[in-house]
Amino acid sequence: MRHVLIAAAILAASPASADVRNAWPYVRSQCLPTEIRNALSAISAHFKRDVLIVSAHRASARGSMHAACRAADIRVPGADKMAVRAFAATLPGIRGVGTYPRKDLIHIDNRSIPFAWRR
Repeated sequence: MRHVLIAAAILAASPASADVRNAWPYVRSQCLPTEIRNALSAISAHFKRDVLIVSAHRASARGSMHAACRAADIRVPGADKMAVRAFAATLPGIRGVGTYPRKDLIHIDNRSIPFAWRR
């Protein structure tokens, strides 16, 4: 009986199920490559939090990984932005990682040459 109570307490304290989803209906994320999708799922599982895709494909973002749908700007409510950034940088296929000033967004992409920034 004690084990059942402990298991019930653990389940009650954990989020029901962390997920990856678009923050808004107009976010175009269907084209994101498998590397990015796998990374988003890994981030969600690692932090046990939802990952919200704030921006993905933006055709007007010339010269950006977003224009090729190879980047996502994400938010992980309840997780430290710099911890998410550091974890994302360790994931296979993720070679671009950055943060934005005064925003709780993390940028990840699968560019060919590794690059990281913190603003």
